[in-house]
Amino acid sequence: MPQTKNKEVMDKKNFSLYLLTLFGIGALTVGCGATKVEETSLKVSDRGKQECLKRSDLGKNAFTAKQIYNECLETIDASLAQKDAYEADLYYERQRKEEALKKKKTAENQKLKSELNKLKAEKEKLKQEKKILADAKQDKNIDDNDCKEGSIIGGVLGAGLTMSSTRGKDRWWAVPLGATAGSLVGCQIDGG
Repeated sequence: MPQTKNKEVMDKKNFSLYLLTLFGIGALTVGCGATKVEETSLKVSDRGKQECLKRSDLGKNAFTAKQIYNECLETIDASLAQKDAYEADLYYERQRKEEALKKKKTAENQKLKSELNKLKAEKEKLKQEKKILADAKQDKNIDDNDCKEGSIIGGVLGAGLTMSSTRGKDRWWAVPLGATAGSLVGCQIDGG
């Protein structure tokens, strides 16, 4: 009987070892099978696949990279479409602002041109009056040639030109400088 008992113990040990081996192989098989993630059968654009590949590079290992890639494939085309729509809205908004700025600049330029034409007409009028006065004082040799008209017109033109050609903080120092330079040039042109 002792031999039968030994045999029973050996059979139990072998059976236990057999079960443990079988359980270990099964666990390895399941574990290895879990690393095999099947690619979804979604229809994804090539652009979407490229974007998902970039995102999957963030994975710490091949398993997480594959998971990131597969999860990305599910929503990438919708995300890209949303991103494209947002960028298109930004583009059209930028275009609208540029058009509004162009219209505003054109209106400012037209206003400056009309003011310039008025100033030119006043200058011509002043020149004619000056000529009449010079003819009246022809006998006198007094030099009463002042350059007020030229200085005023040149200052306004210089200020207008610098105002239309500068932006931001530069405008506030450039306008007085343009007015000063314009008045000096206007005085010289007017004969002062």
